[in-house]
Amino acid sequence: MDQPELPAPFAALAELAGEPTVERAQSLGRALKAVPDLAAWIREQRRLTVRALLDMPEHSAKTLSGPLGVIPQRVHDIAGGHRASEVAAPELPAVFADLAGLAGEPSVERARSLGEAVKAAPGLTAWIRSRRQRSVRALLDMPQHSAATLSGPLGVTPQRVRDVAAGHRAPENRRRAAARAAIG
Repeated sequence: MDQPELPAPFAALAELAGEPTVERAQSLGRALKAVPDLAAWIREQRRLTVRALLDMPEHSAKTLSGPLGVIPQRVHDIAGGHRASEVAAPELPAVFADLAGLAGEPSVERARSLGEAVKAAPGLTAWIRSRRQRSVRALLDMPQHSAATLSGPLGVTPQRVRDVAAGHRAPENRRRAAARAAIG
């Protein structure tokens, strides 16, 4: 099975890959759980950037739509924060602190980078999931570890440790994925 590549906008997270350790498996689990918060933070940074650009006299929805790869109406939608599920400006999850560079002064390049990051978020989830699976599987292959000894540090049941090692998604994630597939 091919291992997913880390999406380019998230290159700062490459240190999550490496030698299998319990700490790495814990970090990967925390990262995987924080991906929705990361996506919300990236969307908010993009909204702030696009809003600031639209407030500048040299930019309009029409001039920004090309570089951002969207239609002018979508530029206004992004700037207006048209996403009902987000009420407050989200904070960047600590596990993704290396990505703080995506926030900053408004520029067309930053808005484009943030748009690419939003689009790459599902790839980030797949990349983290594959690295966690690889780490847990390697740990289970070591004589000093078992599903029972790893379950405590990882904060899951021994069965979930075996499921992660086998590449199985948690039941709630399978239901969410099935619901998204049915909608889209």
